[in-house]
Amino acid sequence: WASGKIPVILDPSGRTDIFFRYRHTSCLDVRNILLRSIGGEEHLTLMEEMRKRLVAGMKHGSTLVVMMGDAAPCLLSKFSHSKYFPTREIFEIDKIRLQKHWSLVVRDEDMRVPGASENVRWFDVHKEFNVAV
Repeated sequence: WASGKIPVILDPSGRTDIFFRYRHTSCLDVRNILLRSIGGEEHLTLMEEMRKRLVAGMKHGSTLVVMMGDAAPCLLSKFSHSKYFPTREIFEIDKIRLQKHWSLVVRDEDMRVPGASENVRWFDVHKEFNVAV
């Protein structure tokens, strides 16, 4: 991560997915998203789920683990949207840290500060946020 590269972990046993699920990570099961898309679930509903996982990782400084399983959907076309899941910016981690990119994805409710007054809003990408595939 220090070099700005995204690690790709290949593990046919599935143990790595289990490991990440028990760690401080934000897991995005892309295989599940793809299957639900094929099954007819509304595309924007799926994109919103992806957005929420991304925002959770950015906000709390956890790793966004993009779990592919045995699927290989095209994240650059079908599952990329500047206001939900900007794939290019996510996989070029320095870009998603820029306010001009993350501000398109972050909603008002994501900016609420727990324990603060209802009208207090703040968001920044946590310095520990990373992505792994």
